[in-house]
Amino acid sequence: MLKRLFFIFFLISCKIDTPKPKSYLLLKYPDATYKTLKTLCDYEFEINSISTPIKSTDCSIDLDYKPLKGNLYLTYFDLSISSYKDLQLDFKRRIEIFSKNASRIDEKVFENTKQNIFGKSILIVGASPSNLHFFVTDKKKNFLTGSLIFKAQPNFDSLRQPISYIEKDIKKIIETIRWN
Repeated sequence: MLKRLFFIFFLISCKIDTPKPKSYLLLKYPDATYKTLKTLCDYEFEINSISTPIKSTDCSIDLDYKPLKGNLYLTYFDLSISSYKDLQLDFKRRIEIFSKNASRIDEKVFENTKQNIFGKSILIVGASPSNLHFFVTDKKKNFLTGSLIFKAQPNFDSLRQPISYIEKDIKKIIETIRWN
């Protein structure tokens, strides 16, 4: 009887912890509102109003996303000075370098033949210091490339929400870019 009572007490008092899945914060960002960014160079496009443009060189711009703790680095090349093929090769090498630990690479191609605008956006899924890259060009005179860098430990799962948010902004840049 004492054994049964001890056994029942043992079963009731034992608490078995079950492992819990990892969870990440659900972050809320404001709805995007866009404004036109006119540069001193040969292009303009629309940017999200939460980003702050910072001139880095004559024709290159950094978009600082303070609330997301990230920067979108945009670099402009004049194709009369730089080779389109070399820039394409450089873009491909950059993707290879950043995707060494990737579990998947998603690629989106953009074409607007009426406006003579062509672009590509690459999302690197997995541990990478930079998960989002793109370029947009007219293949004749202008080439703009960009990379997204966060001021945080590269953990794709926890960065997925801000990456998705800025990915929409990159799509907007490609859709609204105008070469002067």
